[in-house]
Amino acid sequence: MLAQQEFEGTRRIENIGATFLNNNPTMNSLDFSQAVCEWGKGPRVWSYLTRHYRLPDLEQALDDWLAIAAATDDVASAIAPGVAIKGLGVSFASKHLRMLDPYRYAVLDEVISEGLGFAMNPTGYALFLRCLHEFLARHGLPYSVATLESGLFYLARQQVRARHDQPA
Repeated sequence: MLAQQEFEGTRRIENIGATFLNNNPTMNSLDFSQAVCEWGKGPRVWSYLTRHYRLPDLEQALDDWLAIAAATDDVASAIAPGVAIKGLGVSFASKHLRMLDPYRYAVLDEVISEGLGFAMNPTGYALFLRCLHEFLARHGLPYSVATLESGLFYLARQQVRARHDQPA
């Protein structure tokens, strides 16, 4: 039941991302970003963004970044402007990218970083995505990189939790 609710919530944000990506005038980057932050359980992140940026400035920064991300094939170049937005970091910048295009992008958060050893920076993110794309291609799997990452997240989370639960 919980997995189904998570899936439906994710699909809803993916649809918002697709709407935004297709330049639908009813969706702006602020709405998209706020939805991503809510999906990623980051209301603090959204609050932080709106505290440190005037909304027109934040909207311009998001518009500029997401236009680059949609147009480039270079993953490090896609995430770097998002990481430069004060308050996003790799985790929430990658959540934005993942919802923008789940076939090209996935989430690199602390669970994946700690569980699988990928650095939380643009270079680590690029390596992570290259590994995901190569795995899918090598095994002929019909999934998006975001779907593969989601499965890895649940596996890595168990390992990370077990490590944290062990006495020091």
